[in-house]
Amino acid sequence: MCCYPQDMKQSRELSPLQRAVALHSQEVLGEQAEIYTYASDDGLLELPVLVAPDNPAFGASTFATIGLSDHPQPNYGSMVRLELIGSCDTPVPEFGQMLSSCVFECLKNERPINYGVVFENLLDRYGVSDTMKHVTFVAPFLWDGLTKARLLEHDVLWLLALPISDEERAYIKAHGIDALEKRLEAADVDITDITRASVG
Repeated sequence: MCCYPQDMKQSRELSPLQRAVALHSQEVLGEQAEIYTYASDDGLLELPVLVAPDNPAFGASTFATIGLSDHPQPNYGSMVRLELIGSCDTPVPEFGQMLSSCVFECLKNERPINYGVVFENLLDRYGVSDTMKHVTFVAPFLWDGLTKARLLEHDVLWLLALPISDEERAYIKAHGIDALEKRLEAADVDITDITRASVG
């Protein structure tokens, strides 16, 4: 499912929880962060995304969803409220579209988002990388303050949307997400580089 950015003025107002998420995210990512709204290709769904330039490092951009937490996700017998965050080290507007597509895929096709889940071919459809094709979800270790927060009497958690290659997808299936994270850490991989070499 593709999506496209649209003017925030054309979008509905934020829900109370979305507003709380937006304020908390902006507090962590900096006042320079701005909200853009992405819509699904059929126009039925919209998702605000906070975009912070030069974060977590100069030249990189961070993208954080605002709204997935309105839709609790199943998690080993319980329900959790999640938001997604991701980063790329080059100006790639399509990264925000990719992040939004994860949420739209979850909501429209009832595909839960959780740690280690793989959404196949999501990055590939935007043609922004020759090496990274898919997306998985891991702990957001790049940002202090965007792991878990108590907002409006709800616990909201963030997951990092991590672009991965065909080989890394196969490695997750064979060995699990923890093993891939250890391999990425051992290789000192810059996960903000969406054209990086595969470690799978």
